[in-house]
Order: sequence, then C-alpha cells, then structure tokens
Amino acid sequence: MYQCQMIEHYPGRMNSFLFLSILLLRLILLSCTQI
Repeated sequence: MYQCQMIEHYPGRMNSFLFLSILLLRLILLSCTQI
C-alpha cells in the first residue's frame, strides 16, 4: 500500500528507482530461496 502511494506522489525518476529497487530485492530473495 505504501509503495503505491509513494509511486503516485513521486513521478518520473522516483517511479523507475522504486521499481528497479523492488526488482533487485525480488531477485535477491529468489537467489536466496534457490540456494
């Protein structure tokens, strides 16, 4: 919920930054679970 609100408040670069950070976190979690 908070992520959606932040994305709505911050346009442009903040959108891409948050999106990339979330993707990186997901990749790290996936790699940890696979090991």
